[in-house]
Amino acid sequence: MNPLYRIILYAKDVILLTEYYQTVMGLKHVFMSDDKNWSEFETGGCRLALHNGGKEYNKTRMPKIVFYTGNVIKERDKLIDNGADMGKIWEFEDIKFCNGTDPEGNIFQIFR
Repeated sequence: MNPLYRIILYAKDVILLTEYYQTVMGLKHVFMSDDKNWSEFETGGCRLALHNGGKEYNKTRMPKIVFYTGNVIKERDKLIDNGADMGKIWEFEDIKFCNGTDPEGNIFQIFR
């Protein structure tokens, strides 16, 4: 498997949680989207992302672990061949990603 790249926490108020993780927890803030719906921190081992989640926030508040891959299509096919339950591939600007679900319903993602 590829390295763990980020953990996504869903947040009702991304700005509030950004301030909290930066000032209270002392994490290094590295990115905030223009629409203030996505924020990222460098944690040393992997990134912590805060995301308002849109409709996804209403489905789950569980964190999502994200694995980096150089090729989402090939990695998705490999995971499906190994028995993983994988969704469709999404593209947003220069990012490509695909969500999967483990046997207990935890969501994970592969991304490039």
